[in-house]
This record gives sequence, structure tokens and C-alpha cells, in this order.
Amino acid sequence: MLTIRCPIRFPQLVFVEEINFPTNNSKAPLYRLDWSKFEDYHKEKHETWNKKWYPSQTIPASDFVPEEYKTIDSMHYLLDGKYIDEINRCFRQAFDEWQQNKPFDTVIRFVTLDIQKAYLYVGFKLLCDCMFNKKTDFYERGVLKTIAPHYFLVRFWQHNIGTSHVYDFSMLNKLKERKSSDVDGIVINNFVNEVEKKILERETNTCSLIVPENQRADVDKSLEAIKQEFYEQGIISYSNSRGSIDSKNAKSKVKK
Repeated sequence: MLTIRCPIRFPQLVFVEEINFPTNNSKAPLYRLDWSKFEDYHKEKHETWNKKWYPSQTIPASDFVPEEYKTIDSMHYLLDGKYIDEINRCFRQAFDEWQQNKPFDTVIRFVTLDIQKAYLYVGFKLLCDCMFNKKTDFYERGVLKTIAPHYFLVRFWQHNIGTSHVYDFSMLNKLKERKSSDVDGIVINNFVNEVEKKILERETNTCSLIVPENQRADVDKSLEAIKQEFYEQGIISYSNSRGSIDSKNAKSKVKK
């Protein structure tokens, strides 16, 4: 059964221009990956959440992407039809999986997210295989091409999964285990360590939850009703809404 569980957004490929393939004279479209609508959506969502639950504080949105690697956002992609078709298929499948109603317990529902993880990883991996460096007028061959799929996964999942799961869903272990030259290995390890550091900082810097006044009134009303019910059942003694609860002086007999 297909059921809309929650909105989901993806970055968009935006056409830039048509250029010649580096290896022949045929034409191919050059794209860039645009995250603006994705980020705007999650910024608005975060601000709404912040205003509701922390009205007197400003809680920064999750940002686990190391600043020194954000040059990846300026890269381009030289894509032929076969790549575009498969990339779009992967993201459509991830979207469809996201909408599936999965009436299982929490642990099993979490396991089913492995399907989305796989489709997103393959989609970003295919995209980065076509990473194009306009400065060299050739396909990117440096270590950033290796890091980029995981960089994009971090950027995506930091807004769509709990903080403690971003590392796993971004498949950083897969990146860290990759055999690379000494220099590339240092760059990769630095990226993984920086993401890990940012996640740890977010997990350890928690804020006290402040219940808004309008919601606090509802809580007080519910507690009042519970106290009244306990009193009527002879479980507690009860004087008024601000009175103390005294189980020792409760009615000796519970009403039937």
C-alpha cells in the first residue's frame, strides 16, 4: 500500500550548458547539483520546530559537512542519457520506498530503511562517476570524487534521520575502509573524522525542552483530570489543583 508518510525532498540536477565529450566530438549536457530548494525546505521546517519547542532559544540546524570540503558543491557533471536514466531511477525508487506504509515495530521499520540507503548511495555514486572539472576540461580524477558520494549522503541524511544514525546512513565506514594512496587516505580520514567530530558535538550539546505556554496549559488540565479520577477511585487524597497528593490518607475503599 502506498501511503504518504512524510514529505521528502531531493537535490535537483540543473542544466548548465552543452559541451563536447573530452574523448570525442559528440555533444553532452553539463549539469550542476542544486541543493537550494532542499535546504530552504529543511530550514523552514527547522525554524518551525525551533519556534514551537524552544521559543526562547535559537537552536542551530544540523550541519555535519566539514567546511573545507564544500568545494564539492561547485563541481559539475557531464551526463549522457544512460547515466541520467539510472540516476533518476534510483532516486524514484528511494522516493517510492519512503512513501511505503510499513506497519512493523520500530526495529523492523528501521531495517527497511536499508533500501533507501542503498538507492541513494548508488544514485550519488553514479552521479559522482561523471564529475567534471571545468578548470581541466576533463573528468575529475582526484580524491574529492571518492569523497563526494558520502559528502552528499551526509548532507541529505543530516536532515532526515536521527543524529546518531548519520554516520551509518552516510556509509562512512565504507569510505574509511577504502584502500587509497597515502595522501588520499589522509584526506579521506580527515573528512570522516571531521564529520564524526561534528556529530559528537551535536549529541553532547543538548538543550532543555521548554514547553510552550499554550501546551503547558493542556498538560496541567490533563494532570488535573488524572488526579480527580484517582481521588474518585479512592487511590489518593485530593484537595485542589495545587494541593498535594497523599496516598497514605486516601480512601480506604476503592469504588467499584
